[in-house]
Amino acid sequence: MLSHCRAIRGLFISFAALSVAVYAAIFWRMPMMGEDFAFPRTHGDTGWGERLAWIAYKIPSHTAGWNARFGEQLAIVWLNLPAWMFWLVSLAAFVAFNALIAMVYSGRRDLTLKLALSLGLMFALWPGLEIFFWKTANAGYLQPIVLSLICIVAYRSETTLASMSRRPGAIAGLCLVGLCAGYSFENVPLALVLYMMLAWGLSPRRREMWPALLPVVAVLIGWATLMTMPSTAHRRAYYAEVFGAENPDLTYYLHRAEEVTGTFFDTSALLFALALVSLVFLVVLQRRGWVKIDRRAWWTVMPAVLVVGSMMAAPYTEPRAFSLAWALMFAVVVEAAWQTCQRWRWAGAIWVALLAISAGFAIKTLVIYEDVSDTFQAREMRILRHLDTPSCAEGLPIRQRHFNYAYRYFNNRDVWYLSALPQVGEYYGCKLIPVK
Repeated sequence: MLSHCRAIRGLFISFAALSVAVYAAIFWRMPMMGEDFAFPRTHGDTGWGERLAWIAYKIPSHTAGWNARFGEQLAIVWLNLPAWMFWLVSLAAFVAFNALIAMVYSGRRDLTLKLALSLGLMFALWPGLEIFFWKTANAGYLQPIVLSLICIVAYRSETTLASMSRRPGAIAGLCLVGLCAGYSFENVPLALVLYMMLAWGLSPRRREMWPALLPVVAVLIGWATLMTMPSTAHRRAYYAEVFGAENPDLTYYLHRAEEVTGTFFDTSALLFALALVSLVFLVVLQRRGWVKIDRRAWWTVMPAVLVVGSMMAAPYTEPRAFSLAWALMFAVVVEAAWQTCQRWRWAGAIWVALLAISAGFAIKTLVIYEDVSDTFQAREMRILRHLDTPSCAEGLPIRQRHFNYAYRYFNNRDVWYLSALPQVGEYYGCKLIPVK
């Protein structure tokens, strides 16, 4: 049956294009902030030889000394290449992210319309936009989550599994993706592996589809490599000491469970509620025989729950760590939205209205980041004006910048910036000193 929303496909695509344009404009304007300054060498244009030499030095140094995650190494690469290259990569990652979300339940069927719904609703429903616009989080979270979603989509149905298993090139490519996905996070890969194993195990032809186990092994190898790196042990010990989690007991884990749950619902309550309603809606459609969704798609609830639950093992809670769970919840909402378009003529008008509301959130986000960008760029211009002056030699006073924006829109990293002024000053070539 053709989607009733196809009659107004142009409007859907227009709202999606607006989301992409807003994303592109914000990322292009957004200067570095916080931990972004930990990765590049110096401010200003440098030759390709110097850029590549610094990347070649910085990646092994950072891997051995602090953080071996794949996304951290991506941040080193992108923040040391021309800004337009990072902009293009981030834009491609944003579109790919939404495309994969749209494919979790029903694959490529009517992908244009589902992608338009995902892009169009993103600014209204996504719980933490920092993974899009904070450069370190874009490289460290958004791009690796895209790799995790590729693994999930590849195992989402009997058809995709069978097709992949017959193609050595696809298996090899997915092994590389899985290796990088496993090397990206401490908590996500095991949830990913359990889902992939379950998806393979549900097949009555699993023996002949044994090549599908190779990407699972690749994810495990990537994860094991990350977890056995000395820098991973060092970082875990450091945070355990900082947060007083060196000798955890039952009380500690109960407290962590409360904190993780509270943070999750503080940031994700709306998306969670919509995902729950959407899931019930899809189950009803499935039981009535109106839709046929592969049972593996329903099991994506498992990695979402495991990713959230695994945060109890960490000594602190960063909402962006829920990103894969958010993506899988968002996938349920997008699928339910598309299914309404399949069944009822009035759905198109409803979704156009909701996409228009989401467009308002996109414009609001653009205005917020214009303010943030102007503020940070003004501080940078002040530093640049004082280069090679006595102020830079003696110490240029720098104040922390404060913003009254909700976490959903903006996560201010200026506390890190002020705590690392010697490193920031080395980047600019100017001594910087903090003032209240």
